[in-house]
Amino acid sequence: MHSAEKGFIVVVGDSGVGKSSLLGEVARDSRVGWITAPVTNLRSAPGQLHNSLIDQLAAILDVYLADRSAVDATLESLGGAARRLGAVGGKELARVVGTEILNLLKSRLGPEFGESIGNMIKDILQTGDESLRQRLASSSELGTVEIVLKFAEEIVKLTDCNLRIVLDRAERLSPGDKAILLDMAEMLPERVQVIVGLSTAAAENQTFPAQLAGNGAEIVEVLPLSLESIRAWLLDANVDAPSSEVFLRVTSGYPLFMVEAISGAQAGLRIENIQTAVAFQELMRTSWNQLSVHAKTAARKLAAFNECPPDDFIVQMLQVDQNAWSAVRDELLNRRIFIFDNENVAWFHDRRRDLLWRTIMNSSDRDEAASTATASLDSRLETLNYIPLWAAACLPELSQADPVRSKYVQIAKLNAASRDSMAVLFALLELMEPNRDNSGKFVQTPLLLSYAADVIGVRGDSVDALQELEEAGFAFTKSNESISITTALIPDKLTYAAILGRMTSEFGRWTIPSIASNLFQQHFQPLVSPFVAATYGIGSLSLTELAKAAHQAVEETRGDSPVHAEAALAVSARLGSRPFFAGIAFQTASDRDDAVERLTTSEVRIMEEPLTISSLHRLPTPRVRSHRIENVFHLLGLLDSEEQAPLVGAHFHLASAQRRVDALEAVRKILTETELAASDLLEARSVLVELSHAPSSIMEVRLSGNVARADLIDVPEYTFNPFEDPLFGFKLARDGIVLPGESIRGWSLNSYSEKSSRTHKPFTEVVEEVTKALEEFNKFQKVQRIPLDESYLESEITAHQHQCLADARTMLAAGIGEEETLLDAAAVAHHVVIYPSRELWGDSHGATCLRVRSATPAVTVTITDEPLTREDTLDFFGISAENESDRAILNRSQYAFASDLIAELLGYGSHDIRLVHPSDAEGNN
Repeated sequence: MHSAEKGFIVVVGDSGVGKSSLLGEVARDSRVGWITAPVTNLRSAPGQLHNSLIDQLAAILDVYLADRSAVDATLESLGGAARRLGAVGGKELARVVGTEILNLLKSRLGPEFGESIGNMIKDILQTGDESLRQRLASSSELGTVEIVLKFAEEIVKLTDCNLRIVLDRAERLSPGDKAILLDMAEMLPERVQVIVGLSTAAAENQTFPAQLAGNGAEIVEVLPLSLESIRAWLLDANVDAPSSEVFLRVTSGYPLFMVEAISGAQAGLRIENIQTAVAFQELMRTSWNQLSVHAKTAARKLAAFNECPPDDFIVQMLQVDQNAWSAVRDELLNRRIFIFDNENVAWFHDRRRDLLWRTIMNSSDRDEAASTATASLDSRLETLNYIPLWAAACLPELSQADPVRSKYVQIAKLNAASRDSMAVLFALLELMEPNRDNSGKFVQTPLLLSYAADVIGVRGDSVDALQELEEAGFAFTKSNESISITTALIPDKLTYAAILGRMTSEFGRWTIPSIASNLFQQHFQPLVSPFVAATYGIGSLSLTELAKAAHQAVEETRGDSPVHAEAALAVSARLGSRPFFAGIAFQTASDRDDAVERLTTSEVRIMEEPLTISSLHRLPTPRVRSHRIENVFHLLGLLDSEEQAPLVGAHFHLASAQRRVDALEAVRKILTETELAASDLLEARSVLVELSHAPSSIMEVRLSGNVARADLIDVPEYTFNPFEDPLFGFKLARDGIVLPGESIRGWSLNSYSEKSSRTHKPFTEVVEEVTKALEEFNKFQKVQRIPLDESYLESEITAHQHQCLADARTMLAAGIGEEETLLDAAAVAHHVVIYPSRELWGDSHGATCLRVRSATPAVTVTITDEPLTREDTLDFFGISAENESDRAILNRSQYAFASDLIAELLGYGSHDIRLVHPSDAEGNN
């Protein structure tokens, strides 16, 4: 071991061959220039690899500070490293790693250093770091191990010594931690050595050493004892007979068996009569038979646990006091049923426990032990606000017992559930946000199923997996024509602990509860602070929804004292395959812009995946022209034509759907980036029409995706009742009716009489949808201040008309509208007169607009100082009641409020603008 050249060494061998003893000797060896702490045993819960490394670093520092002369300098160095490493974007976890090392060191150094360490920890931690602590406790991440090893590098610089970290029982690690162990050789800093013990007794661990070696680890195999070693051991133990050859045959040279054999020989057992195949079993039975009844009873009950529970739980389960339990433990140690491990914990050696549980105990013993252990766990967990690691680790085995399955029905269902249904439950538990508000207990079903498939890994059909989960009583889904939501149903903490145990075995990690809050608080918050309020989540929202959410977040923080938020930021991002959004309100635009700078320049990795910013929208913006699409459709005569000749009857449903799809696709070409995001039209829209039950009923399914289409579909009879089946839409995707990349926006079921006169107005529907979305977006933006200035108004109205003409030509190129209609509509001049209003409230100006047929259309705006009557406006335009019809006048409209007319001519809604004196036009509302 001392001659090993590599930094990462894996000590492998069968159970009982002496790996742990060897590691203990290595840890006790005091080589000059090296610091080594006692061995740390690894455990099965996710995240135990990095937590054990943290334990080792604290223990190494304790060894280094043996005379306590360099404590102050060491604490200052650790604190500085935690602040420095934690200040790097995406590395905020370093603050918590540093404080965990300090906390562990505080417990070792004694109370005289407690206050100074406590103050240092308070100084290091920041708001939101508590959620990082939860992640550190139960999440297996390569990046976390890298951060811990950064601290090891800092300790090397501090101590000017090589560090040796010794870990045992790597076979217990979760799949996620084992995957990280594969990269250990490449991650180790200079002068840091990690030695790990790995049992190859289980079949699943026998190929692991080769994988580790292929990634740079040095493998040291511990072989059974030689005949000479056995002879020397027997001489030291004063055992004369039988011969060392007999001991070699009976024990196969395994030190664990040698201990039993020597003890048996000293007790008078004829070792030479034991057959090799059952040697260890016979030797252990000899020790077992020497136990008292109380010790046997306790051992049978405790054998249900593969990891040692705390003493207070054991005395409660055994129904004895601490003294009685201590006496039983001493007896079990004396008879070698228990051993002290390298952490000085008295518990079963894995091989002894396995032999006791599977061979010495019969099925009735096992059922009674499992039943007692599970009942005790149930009682204990109800008193706790967390799930202990040892509890989750033992439940997968306990729950296999018949009495446990009979008593705890949900746990039995959990055992029988498929891996795919567990993937959906895993996704559901991560996505739920129960601590935020009531709605946080529910997850949108499309998001749930995509997250389960893309992030967790459903191998089959997600819909079938969710249905299985519902039938087992672990989830409930509710849907209507526009939304579907799902929530988890977990009856008690015991079932939750069993779920965590199943998650570890299936997916290699525990869930990250409230993952959206974790992502925001741990990674976004440091990058966007300071801010007033925020809303966030996994999934995607339109820009309007994000703007509204940011506004509502500010309102919810107001309380009794107003909180001013001048600016906001709408963020859409992806963490690997996870879509993420955030709407963040800031006190000043400068704070917002600084946050944008940090978000766009920081390289953030979370859970080994890059965080990619998809879009950033600075809010508020000037209000968009929410009625521009309506203006364009009027130019093309589309809305008037529908009024005059609508499509009537059920047989026009598909034709109407096609017109809507085509019109929306054309509209997407003329919307700005902000308008596309605000109206949720970043993706193409599709409509599927089911006519097999026409004309009595026609189904319509609305989609978004990469390609626009309007298709006839044939929905299988068993899925035709969408209002009775909350998974209706997802079954369409499963059956190939909804294509990959398409997402369901909703559906409707329309009933028709045989002679239905229902009218279809697809262009009107498109205008209403887009206009309504943009009007909603404008509610959260700045009111547009329009100067009451003739030249400005003429210029702006003219520019808007030119833009509408250009948009209309784009629509024509897409096959929407007629050229002749556009030419006719474009040949119109607008004459506007604005005058002081006679009204005593509201807008201080009224207006009249004259629309005249003209070969050279133009816009004129006149602002007068005197109020005008209807007759005055006619005189103003040189028109009399007698010659009005001869002047090619198309329309004359009078407005009580001039802002209504100007908004109409500029493509705004009436609430989007405010007419102001030119000197006030630059201000904000």
